[in-house]
Amino acid sequence: MRRDCLVLENLPLEVRLGVREHEQLRPQRVRVDLRLFLDLEEACRTDDITRTVDYALLAEDLQTYVQTRSWNLIETLARAVTQRILDRYPVEKAEIHLHKPGAFTDGTVAGVILERSR
Repeated sequence: MRRDCLVLENLPLEVRLGVREHEQLRPQRVRVDLRLFLDLEEACRTDDITRTVDYALLAEDLQTYVQTRSWNLIETLARAVTQRILDRYPVEKAEIHLHKPGAFTDGTVAGVILERSR
């Protein structure tokens, strides 16, 4: 079994996120790191983007998706993003690190890490 991994780091997403009223008033920027596990041998062999995940299209898709609603919990958002990836892209496993830099006024970053497989 191959352990190939496509990595997308520090992807900014604008999303309405938080349990407090002021957090829902306007979109906030979150940062996402993704590790997508899939067999990349065909993409390597053929140099064909259709044999892998087009990360530019993935980034656009995720931004559009997270804007469809507001989210209370960062955990819920991370699960939804992970499930969307598994549902729409040819990956066997997805690991997401979702960071909310504005969670605290002192610069502390809150976040969550989820890993899901087919």
